This record gives sequence, C-alpha cells and structure tokens, in this order.
Amino acid sequence: MPEDMPYVPPENIMRYEEILRLCAVMVGLGVKVVRVTGGEPLVRKGCVEFLRRLKAIPGIRRVSLTTNTNPD
Repeated sequence: MPEDMPYVPPENIMRYEEILRLCAVMVGLGVKVVRVTGGEPLVRKGCVEFLRRLKAIPGIRRVSLTTNTNPD
C-alpha cells in the first residue's frame, strides 16, 4: 500500500448493496456489461459473493474484474 494513500472512512465507501442497486438501475437504462475495478477489489471482504450477486442481476450479460495483480 502506498504511504501517501489517503484514508477513506468506511461511511464514504459505497456498500455492495448500493453498487448492486445502481447496477440494476443501469441495466434498465441499457447497460449489459459491468467491469469491477478500483485498485484491488479482491481484498475487499465479501467480494466473491458480491460478484455472484452482480452476475445474477437480470440483463447483465458479462461481468469482468480488473486487478493490480502482477504475474512476476
């Protein structure tokens, strides 16, 4: 973790339920593909279950995940 990374209090970070609701609304507006990013999403507790729930939203055709993993 970079030393100059600012602290963000938990109340300023969207909860999974909020993100899922937003994605459901976006599907109603025509969005069919969702990419989960944001640094390293896999370190956030409950990420795998969140991805399962995201993929289960009717109308979403594809969910992809971008991580900071370095293969070296």
